Amino acid sequence: MEDWAATTIQSHDHPVSPVFISSSILWHNDPPVLSDKLEQGNCITRRFVFSASKLANLKNMVKNSELDNPSRVECVSALIYKCAMAASSAISGSSRPSILIQPVNLRPRIVPPLPENSVGNFSWFFSIMARDESDQKLDKLVSALRNGIAQLFDKYTKNRTANECYSLICESIKESRKALSNRSGVHVYKCSSLCRYPFNKINFGRGKPVWVGTSSSLIKDTFHLVDALEEGGIEALVTLEEKEMAIFERDQELLAFAYLNPRALENVCVPVDV
Repeated sequence: MEDWAATTIQSHDHPVSPVFISSSILWHNDPPVLSDKLEQGNCITRRFVFSASKLANLKNMVKNSELDNPSRVECVSALIYKCAMAASSAISGSSRPSILIQPVNLRPRIVPPLPENSVGNFSWFFSIMARDESDQKLDKLVSALRNGIAQLFDKYTKNRTANECYSLICESIKESRKALSNRSGVHVYKCSSLCRYPFNKINFGRGKPVWVGTSSSLIKDTFHLVDALEEGGIEALVTLEEKEMAIFERDQELLAFAYLNPRALENVCVPVDV
């Protein structure tokens, strides 16, 4: 993005130096695809903003003896996942097993790390599962997310080169496709985070953006996170089926920490009609 912006404004302060390494180092063959089935359904997207102060309260509430310093993304992902499961259970009348899938950037973790200006994505996901209501406690979900990402790094990136990591991912894709195909009746949620990516510093010639967001998704059961305008805050775009969203957006546990669709260009969260 920085190289793209520098090229656009013909900047001499930022030499354009993309590194095209994927064809020579990573993708010797076409990688297998995890799934080509993306459920759309009759869904709707809502925008929620978590202010820095609300996130501080949420993190303090989640802290326990096993998890001293939960991250913003862990807390928000877990809270949205918990409230989405509650909405689904309210519609169906019973709780059913569910999975949360979250992709992770592996570029800085392999040996040696891929340079920041290398072109292309290099990521893989981890998942956590909530089998029943006992797995849906907020602190338990946050701990599961922390353990899940630690296990991901330990398996795929610890002391591994890009080629070694890629080979493991290809094998895991085959295993994951079989596992997902055998999990009928399991509710699958997907969460992705672009937090800490410096999009608000990218200048294409008209100045740096005053607000950065993500587009709404047509894929149901997805959560997209990005840094909010206020430093330390998070914006979330949540896409659920309409009936579930009608319950989700009124969940008092969620609204204790999030504002529903406040004005985008104000640090003070002022709700607007949706």
